[in-house]
Amino acid sequence: MNKYLWCSPHTPTEEQMKSLDGLLHLLENQSPELQDRLSNMSYNDDLSDLAWDLISVAQKGSYILVQPGGSPAFQCMLGRSIAISNEVDGENEAPEVIYSFSKRVSKDIPQEDGTIKKISLFHHEGWVNV
Repeated sequence: MNKYLWCSPHTPTEEQMKSLDGLLHLLENQSPELQDRLSNMSYNDDLSDLAWDLISVAQKGSYILVQPGGSPAFQCMLGRSIAISNEVDGENEAPEVIYSFSKRVSKDIPQEDGTIKKISLFHHEGWVNV
């Protein structure tokens, strides 16, 4: 059975949780300080160190990483670090990373004062493995 590590600061939706065929663990419970670093990174953080720390947690727990948060620059560094890990580390396989693919459905809701309130609902459609 797969073990998943939810790495987003956002709570998974019921649809997302149901669609995972295994055990879902939260990074905030496994490593609160690492979740805090992911959620609150700044432009001068060492993104390479952060990526390797996340990879290490995933490897130790044999987790598939789910929805790792962070900046686009971090996402790039995480992908690069995983690729390097796969090339040089024969003992510890780099973790898989999956992201939720959602469909945005927008609704216009007329208000009593004549204005329109626009809301967006996101419907989980599946997981993208990168």
